[in-house]
Amino acid sequence: MQRPKEKIRERILQAAQEEFVTVGYRQASMRKIAERSGITPGNIYAYFHGKDDLFDQVVAPTLESLSQLVWGVSKGTNLSDNSVRQITDAVAEVFRQNKKGFLILTDFSDGSHHEDMKRSIVSVVQKRLTDEFLPQLPEAMRSHLLAKALATAIIEGILCLFREYHDDDTQLYQGLNEFITIVLGGMSTMTDLSGKEGRSDGGICSPGTCL
Repeated sequence: MQRPKEKIRERILQAAQEEFVTVGYRQASMRKIAERSGITPGNIYAYFHGKDDLFDQVVAPTLESLSQLVWGVSKGTNLSDNSVRQITDAVAEVFRQNKKGFLILTDFSDGSHHEDMKRSIVSVVQKRLTDEFLPQLPEAMRSHLLAKALATAIIEGILCLFREYHDDDTQLYQGLNEFITIVLGGMSTMTDLSGKEGRSDGGICSPGTCL
């Protein structure tokens, strides 16, 4: 059974979560959080040092999961259709466990010391693409900017689905599967170009073979 102080602390955290996911860290105020939690502004400081401390407590569980995810993606096995789907599933599972905390970190953390979380995720995906995908392309296409654009598109696409289907897990996972299938199809087409470029016949197939 929760003691009164624990209940008040939990109420403040829930109110803060709603405030951060509604207006973002930068625009959130302790006064508004106090109003949402039904206590006086001064009473919040008996439980938290200030907005930074409160924000840290709200995002702590999601931050730990995302940090582990970023580390796992950076140390993963060779990039393949299977590994890309595994990365997507891992991101979706972190989101499913704490949807509001995830969106606060990725969309509403500007001005906080966690504002680089989304960029960190994009960066590790970009590095994997640079190290493992670009070498499969024709030399003229091996651009770090391409890797950055692809990484950004993949992460922003996933986040778009999270925002749209945050209350419907069935639609979310269906959308993710369709999105990643299209992404992988496009990447496969690009790597096929490299194979055609390397053929001595200039890409013309012999009878019974594919173009």
